Amino acid sequence: MSKHLIDCFFLSFTKEGEARRVESQGRVLSFLPSGRMIVQMYSWIDGEESTKRIVDEKEFSTWEYFDSAEDWKNTADMLIKFSRQFTERAVIE
Repeated sequence: MSKHLIDCFFLSFTKEGEARRVESQGRVLSFLPSGRMIVQMYSWIDGEESTKRIVDEKEFSTWEYFDSAEDWKNTADMLIKFSRQFTERAVIE
């Protein structure tokens, strides 16, 4: 496991056909000897801390990581905005 991910922020994704959709967001708290990771999840509604989770490497190996909260937030905002525009365009057409 890569200890440099501790305190990094992340976005996780689901796949819908060929597209990726942002699913959840959080911050890496620590690694466990079992190779799993403890993460702090954040609410989409108000950005506040929500639950803590223990996740397996299979799940967190596909996440996108950010060194700063600002980069994390900017990327999430851009992806959500793009997703909304794409959805609105599909409905209009």
